[in-house]
Amino acid sequence: MTGVSSARLGRLQAAIEADVRARRYFGAVVSIARHGEIARCEAIGHADPESQRPLQRDSVFSLFSVAKAFTNILVFQAIERGDLALTTKVSAIIPEFSGGLRQNAVDASHFRTHGSRKHAILGRSRAGARFRVPHGRRDQRGR
Repeated sequence: MTGVSSARLGRLQAAIEADVRARRYFGAVVSIARHGEIARCEAIGHADPESQRPLQRDSVFSLFSVAKAFTNILVFQAIERGDLALTTKVSAIIPEFSGGLRQNAVDASHFRTHGSRKHAILGRSRAGARFRVPHGRRDQRGR
């Protein structure tokens, strides 16, 4: 592949393997591409350290809130290209999100926030009821 150093890719893989051996993390799946061509795709380490089940290239990882940063980048790139607007409904992008109360409640602007829009879907009283502190009770900070 043009423009990608196989020696540097080898050093990267060796560094990850050393980290796994040193137990800095269980493993990693690394995919490096340039101009749409994959230069290296490797699964290194274990999905489960106790069973020693090796990672696969298609292993699924729990990214939690880290995924929001990547989603924001992709959403804003799509906006720059003119593929969508912040007012584009999620149901127009993800057909499985169609139907019911959520169809028109969530738009692309919500990808960039931590808000789930559950109050718009469930109504303010139902959405907040699960998380309300009973009257007169306070949390550890006295709130």
